[in-house]
Amino acid sequence: WLDTFSNELAVLAERFGIALVGGNLARGPLSITLTVMGATPKGKALRRSGARAGDDIWVSGSFGDAAAGLQSMDQSPVAPLVERYESPTPRLELGGALVGIATAAIDVSDGLIADLAHLASASQCGAVIEADLVPVSDDLVQYADDALGFALSGGDDYELCFTAPEAKRASIELLSDQLSLRLTRIGRMTESPDVEVRNAAGEAISVGEGYQHFGQAIRQ
Repeated sequence: WLDTFSNELAVLAERFGIALVGGNLARGPLSITLTVMGATPKGKALRRSGARAGDDIWVSGSFGDAAAGLQSMDQSPVAPLVERYESPTPRLELGGALVGIATAAIDVSDGLIADLAHLASASQCGAVIEADLVPVSDDLVQYADDALGFALSGGDDYELCFTAPEAKRASIELLSDQLSLRLTRIGRMTESPDVEVRNAAGEAISVGEGYQHFGQAIRQ
C-alpha cells in the first residue's frame, strides 16, 4: 500500500512541478501529513467570499464517483469509481483560469452541499441547486439507485465549485472547451441564508449533509 501511495504521489508531484523540500521521521503507527505551498498574484486569490445574490453556481467534472468508489471497495469494487476515489485530479489549470471570471470558489472535498454552504456563509448569501442539473457519471448511475445522494453529499470529489455573474456564461463555456473539461451551471446564489436543492417542479427536497468536521451541523 505504501509503495503504491508513494508512487502516485510522485506522479502528481512531477505532473504539477512540485518539489519535496522537507519531511519528518518518527517511530510508531503510520501517520502521513502533507502541506502544499504555493503563490498567487497579490489581490488575485479566489476566495470563498465574494459571491453575490444572482450569481450563477458552476461546478467542474462530475460528482459522487469517489464516495461510491469507496463504498464499492467493501463489496464489489467498481474500477472507474475506485479510480476517482484513489486518484483525484487537482483542477489547478481551471483555478488559475477563473481569475477575473469567478467571484468566489471552493474545492469540494466534504460534499457539494457542505462545501457550497461554506462558500455561501463566507459570502453572506444563500444558494439554490437545481437537482436535475447536477452532473453525475454513467458509472455512478449504473452503480447507485441514489446517484443524486452520492453527488450532493458523498465528498472526496476534489472538483471546483465556483460562482460567476450571468454575463460570464459565454466566457465559462469557452473555457470549458479550451480545457476539455466539463463545466456545468447547477443553480444560483440567493439573498436568503438557506442552501436548498430543488427538483424539476421547483420543490425543495431533503438531502444528506456531507462530511461534518467535529460534528458541526451543515446549514441547509
